Amino acid sequence: MARKKEVELFARIEINLEFMNARILIPVCIWAILIAVGNYQIISSTNKKIEQYHNAPPFRIDSVHHAKNLNHLVDSRPETEWERAVFRKGEPDFTIEMKLTHFYDGVSFVPFRIKGIEWRACQGKTLPPFTAKLFLRESINVDKELRLPIDKLEDSFSFDGAGKKIHSQAINIKTKFISQTDYPTGIYIYTLEVTLPNPLSPNDCFAEIKLTE
Repeated sequence: MARKKEVELFARIEINLEFMNARILIPVCIWAILIAVGNYQIISSTNKKIEQYHNAPPFRIDSVHHAKNLNHLVDSRPETEWERAVFRKGEPDFTIEMKLTHFYDGVSFVPFRIKGIEWRACQGKTLPPFTAKLFLRESINVDKELRLPIDKLEDSFSFDGAGKKIHSQAINIKTKFISQTDYPTGIYIYTLEVTLPNPLSPNDCFAEIKLTE
């Protein structure tokens, strides 16, 4: 009889321990799953932002009269497009900061070797005629210097249209860049100012503008 009671007691203790373990393990497992899901979402969001930065750097893209969709010109997606909505005589249609003149290789800031600019028309359309100026814009530290950056004209050119869908323009960079270790000293932003004639044909449309190396 005593032996039977001991067996029943041990059985109850074992059941209680299993129940307690289950009560502890279930919340721990749920918490671990929530942490894993949260980390996955953070990593996915970060990767998307990195890819977005790669495709569309957070530089200034300016147009007083029609800034909408200007980012389409530098998003590396030929299916997106920009068309002029308003014309203002004597004013450039838009200004785009394209890319830094240097990139960081882990040790120092090394110059990009830029050879030209490539222009692409929208699907089923052609490039409009235009004039353009390429500036080097100071890459100043706005937290320390309360002023606008200085622009230095490097090259200017024009394109007559001629029904082309793609146009490659060689550029003449006069400034001789060297590697830098103290950002932003000696580092600039390739900045493009574009002016279109008036009127434009309904078939005139920009899809993409990019620097070629």
